[in-house]
Formats: sequence, C-alpha cells, structure tokens
Amino acid sequence: MWILQEVHNGTSVRIYCGTRWLPWETYRDVSRAFRRSDLDLRGIFMRDVLEETQEFIWYILCYEGPNALDLEEKDELLDYLAWCQSKRCTDPKDKLYALLGVLPEAIKNHFQPDYSVSVKRVYTDIVEYILGSTRRLDILCHATKLGTHLHNNKYFLPSWIPDWSYQLQVDLVTEICGKYAASSETAQFAISGGLSRGLTSGSHTRLRPQRLEIKAVFVGTIARVGLHIPEIHFIDDILMAFLNWRALIKQLGRVDENEVLCRTMTMDMVEDWNLGQLTEICFHMFAQRLQSDLPHIPLDDELKACSKAQLGISDDALDAFWAKYIERTYENRRLFISEEGGVGLSPPNIDVEDVICVPLGCSTPVILRPWNRGEYKFVCDAYIDGYMYGQADTEWKTGTKDLQTYILV
Repeated sequence: MWILQEVHNGTSVRIYCGTRWLPWETYRDVSRAFRRSDLDLRGIFMRDVLEETQEFIWYILCYEGPNALDLEEKDELLDYLAWCQSKRCTDPKDKLYALLGVLPEAIKNHFQPDYSVSVKRVYTDIVEYILGSTRRLDILCHATKLGTHLHNNKYFLPSWIPDWSYQLQVDLVTEICGKYAASSETAQFAISGGLSRGLTSGSHTRLRPQRLEIKAVFVGTIARVGLHIPEIHFIDDILMAFLNWRALIKQLGRVDENEVLCRTMTMDMVEDWNLGQLTEICFHMFAQRLQSDLPHIPLDDELKACSKAQLGISDDALDAFWAKYIERTYENRRLFISEEGGVGLSPPNIDVEDVICVPLGCSTPVILRPWNRGEYKFVCDAYIDGYMYGQADTEWKTGTKDLQTYILV
C-alpha cells in the first residue's frame, strides 16, 4: 500500500531495466490503454499464462504492473479503496491511512489517522463518509464475501460494511459492465446503533450492533439456484452449468427462454449484435463445444441444429467472443430463478428464500438474506434480467410497486 504514495507523489519517477530507463508516465499511459481494452485483450490472450506464476497475461497487462499503482483517474474515495483492495499492508487500518497522502484534499480532511481505534470503527467511518457524500448505496456491493471469508468475520463487521483487508473473489457486476443504472434516484438510508463519527468511547465499551435502514423496490424471492462455476474451473464446468441453467429457464415456459438465457449469461453487455444474433452465436458455440468436449452427452434436436448453423463468423472471432462474454460472466457465478419468474446471475453465496431488491441509489440489484425479527444480512450484488436500467425506479414512481424498508445488520 505505502509504495502508492512514493510513486504518486514523486517529482521524477523512472523505471529501470539494467542501465536503461523510461519515465513512469510512459509505462502508465501504455497500461491505461491496455486497461481500456481489457475485454479485447482477454479475447486475444484467452487462457495464456506466465509459466512462472500461472497468472493470466491479459490480467497482468490490464491490472498489474503500472496499472496497479495508477491512481490518477480516481475521483471518489470508493474508487481508491476498490482499486487498492488487493494491495497488502500489515495493519488493516492502513487500507485507508496509506491513501491519505494521495487522496484529494476534500476527502482526506474528513479522516485523521488514529491507530488506537478498532478496524471496525475505521471501516464504519469509511461507509458513513461515502454514504453521506455520494448519497449512493453502491458501496454495499463491496461487502460481498465468498468462501472462507463468508464465515470469517474477524473484525465483527455488520454484513453491509466492506472488509477492505481482503480481496474480493468475484468481479462486481459494475466492474464487468459499467453502463448499468438499476436506480438513478438519491439513496434513502439511516444508520443506527454503535458509534457515530466524532463520538468517543472507552476501550472496554461494548458497541451495539450497527444497522443500516434502506429503501428499496422488491423484485422477488429466489426459488431455485443453478450450478455455480468455481474461480478455478475448466470448460466442462461451464458447459455443464449451461445445460443446468437452460433446464431451469425451460421450466418457466417462456417463449423467449433462449433469449433470456443468453442475455442473462452475458449480462446484456454485448453491443455488437442484436438479441437474435447473440442467441444464435451463444447456442452455436455451446453446442459445438458440447460435441467436442463432452461427446458422451447427447444433444437434443435444438442443439444439434445450432451446432450446424453457418454464422459467417471466423473461429478466432468466436473464441474471442467466448473469452470476453462467457468466461468472465460465468466465473464464480450461478443462475437463479425467482418465485415471480425473474432470472438473474450472481455470486455463488446465494440461497433459496433470499430476497432480490433494487435499493434507491444503487447501480445494481442486490440480494438480501432474511435474518432475525425482520432484519436482513447483505449477501451480494446481482444481474437481474429486466431490472438493470431503471425499471425499478419506474415501477415505484408509477405506483406499480411500493418502496419497502429493509434493515441490514
């Protein structure tokens, strides 16, 4: 973490290779160009890795090296924190304090380093500041926890406060596609319990659990969940998930079942083709890969026909499409169906009876888990087909749906 200040505040930074060197700005500008084309680079390099570290080449070009130290394009505190979440530091409070030397004056004046307070207090201050300064609830999505982190709450954080001391194990929906605006409204929220910023407490004082009350539009309740793709996976995992997800959506009996599946599993971020073309491409690729990689599984008539379709698209272009729009959206996710017939994609930590809603002032829908006495735990963000572009705001404003109050603990 601390090297960020050295690079960011240095008056003349050089990168040496032996006796030869180039200015930092050269590497930074090239890395920014790579980052702007991350999906294209992922398509080009596919699964190519460095033999020494087994890291994907596209990821190193886009997010490691100079990109890992580039803070000059950040505007909000949340942007800085998210970008530095993978950086290491001995004291978890330094996830904030190490940034104070590079933050804009308007942000860093709100924080004073104090190593005597708890990690929970520091991380709570962060959330209170971001909620108050932005009036947005997008920070909730960074509280997603997977795997061992799901049950390892060593700082006793409420479910809605992100733990910046560990790296997220799944890309946020907005990181995959930044065009979503599930709610453009100003967030309505209230924090209660615990200590507010500016108050002091003795070291032995027990804090009451902190609660976040939010207003949101109810979308549905999860009824069925599909297979999930682990972070480390093979093509077989993706193919089996496709068959499982397709079977789940078929149970809905919708005439547009194939279109819904393809739009959902690519998170509606494909702009080069219309929905009909997207569906034809997706089914063709999956049918052909099922034949070549899982030949013992017989194809039904629809998939057989799709495998023989002549698309007029080169194999290289199809491979690039697969890497850009299938591998990234499938990784560490599962499809789900709601009781109301909705279809979505989320991290694997969801469960039946979890609640789907769109909080006012949040760019994506979220998943909440019913807890005690009408309270909820935050679970994760989600892609919900039909609710990524302001539909919840419209339903609330037109009276189709009422605003609901959810208390997060």
